[in-house]
Amino acid sequence: MSSIAFIDTEIDFNTKRILDIGCIKDNEDSYHSASVDGFAKFIHDTQFLCGHNIVKHDLTTTSN
Repeated sequence: MSSIAFIDTEIDFNTKRILDIGCIKDNEDSYHSASVDGFAKFIHDTQFLCGHNIVKHDLTTTSN
């Protein structure tokens, strides 16, 4: 069976720092932290990622 995780990030507009990564998997496991390493470990076995507002918000925040 395929697995999916839904993610949302909070980025500080001025410093470009990650304030929080929120994620929930289809099995209801959840993650909240600013740690990219911890997030990578949390999703290591996930086949698909679905992000909230990544293209229209988060990527524009980090590229300004």
